[in-house]
Amino acid sequence: MTYGDFIKRLNKGIEGWIKGYFEEGDGCLLYLSRDDTIYVPAMYVERREQELLEFLRDAIREGVVGRHAVAVADNRLALLPCSREKAGT
Repeated sequence: MTYGDFIKRLNKGIEGWIKGYFEEGDGCLLYLSRDDTIYVPAMYVERREQELLEFLRDAIREGVVGRHAVAVADNRLALLPCSREKAGT
């Protein structure tokens, strides 16, 4: 699946919240605003797609402020704050 296809699926139910995305390294960077981003590693798109879609929709609805990256903690998806450099800008 391409990132474009993934973003289309992710947007269902949260239309307008994702302002854009940028393919970066082994993943993609979702832009919720100029300063609010989520880096999504490709391995989660490939291996945990449905869980990732639900997780990201919930997180975006709750509000994401700042730069974050998707990671796994205790075998569960999590959003971890990351530095400006790691967030792609």
